[in-house]
Parts: sequence; C-alpha cells; structure tokens
Amino acid sequence: MKIADFYKYKLKNDLTNKRFNYLKVLYRINYTGKYVYWMCVCDCGSLTKVDGSSLVGGRAKSCGCLRRELAARKFKTHGHSSDGKITRTYTIWTRMKSRCNNKNNKLVYHRYGGRGIKVCERWENSFENFLKDMGDAPDEMTIERIDNDRGYSPDNCKWATRQEQANNTSSNKYYDYNGESLTIAQISRIVGINRITITTRLRRGISFSDAVANKTKTKRLFTHDGMTMGIREWAEYLGIKRRALDSRLNRGWSVEKTLTTPIRGG
Repeated sequence: MKIADFYKYKLKNDLTNKRFNYLKVLYRINYTGKYVYWMCVCDCGSLTKVDGSSLVGGRAKSCGCLRRELAARKFKTHGHSSDGKITRTYTIWTRMKSRCNNKNNKLVYHRYGGRGIKVCERWENSFENFLKDMGDAPDEMTIERIDNDRGYSPDNCKWATRQEQANNTSSNKYYDYNGESLTIAQISRIVGINRITITTRLRRGISFSDAVANKTKTKRLFTHDGMTMGIREWAEYLGIKRRALDSRLNRGWSVEKTLTTPIRGG
C-alpha cells in the first residue's frame, strides 16, 4: 500500500478495529518505505506489525503462530481446526499456551510464564487431551485456574464466567469494605469507580478509604471498544502521550476519533 494511495481511500479503508483471520487491527503505525503498517493483536495474544496490503489481500493470517502450529501438528481428528477456521475452545487452548510460553506476548506473559505458570505436559502438546478433560467451552465462559499459584492442569482448571475469573486473579487482594472481604473488582462495582482507577490510586500510596471514595473532582472516564478508562490509562494503553489525547478532546474531537487516530508521522 503506497503512501500516496493511502490518503485517497483512508476514510473508506481505515483498518482500525477490523479483523483479518486471527489478527485484529489496533492502530496505524509508522510508514516504512512505500507501505503503510498496522499494529495488530493476534488471537494468541502477541502483538505484530503487518502491512495493509498483506492484511487486505489475505496473506497475513496470524503473527506466525498459525503457521508454526500447523507445521508442528495437523489436527484433523477433532474437527476444531481445519481450513483455517478454529473453534472457540481451540482458541482458548492456544491462548493458554501462549500466555505461558510466548515471551513475545507482551500483554500477559509477565503474569503467567514470567512468574512460572506452565501448562501441564498432558495438555501442552495435545489439544485432544485438553478437549477430553475440559470438554467444549460453554458460551460466555473461559478457562480459570482454581489456584492461581499453580499451572494449567485437569485438577486445577474449570470453566468460569469472566466475572468469576475477575474475582480470582493473582493480582487480586481482599480488602475489608463495610464489614465484608471483597476484591477490587467487586468494590469497583459497588462504589462506581473504575477498577483501574482504584488500583492506580493504591499504587500511588493513597489510603484505601480515599482510593475507593468519589472525590469532588471526579476523573473523566472514556469508553471505547468495550473498555472504560481514564485518559492517563488510555495514553499508556495506546502508547500515545497524554497531552496529545487531552489536546484532541479540548479541540472537540469525539472519544472514538481521539482514541483511534494515530499520531501523525508516528
């Protein structure tokens, strides 16, 4: 995709948030030569840079994990991965392994493989064993480790809703709130303050009572693509300076335009 051509069809062909096989486009990044590149997140959790023509033309299907997986094993007996199409259960299995084994998975590796969490030998190289032990993933559920200090194995895993899983993460601590022992996620829903906001306040040394209290000057929260965060958290997530996002909002830009427009020349 040449730079000159990009501007001609940008409005009609903006790839942001679009899905191409196992890749979801996050935002446009630097031009390299005559091509326009996009930052994508793969279904396995890895971030990868792909040029637009490879995405649109169907040549880029994953970060490379699909090619490696198919080269290592050709699963034809279970029917969960064939002709480039995979089921949700198979995706959960591949993401589970990526969290534990893929050091390039910068989003979550440090919370799993980086702290010693592993996939048991029975599941590591056999989707059939995983499927036999766990069965198909129920709708609206994902895999959860019962003991967060142990790895993925038949005796330590179950299917759970995302809310149940949020209450059982290694980052959770329990706090005494109004006579009950609750997690930050549970307290967040009660007080109406974003979970990330409370966590950020605590990390800054703010007392627990102040961290969960609504201040007179409330922080503005912005919702996009199913996530709600303050402008500071969005800046860190997108890799864009906070003052750039503040400037856009002050100029009257919509939240969607503010959060999806890449930095010019970067």
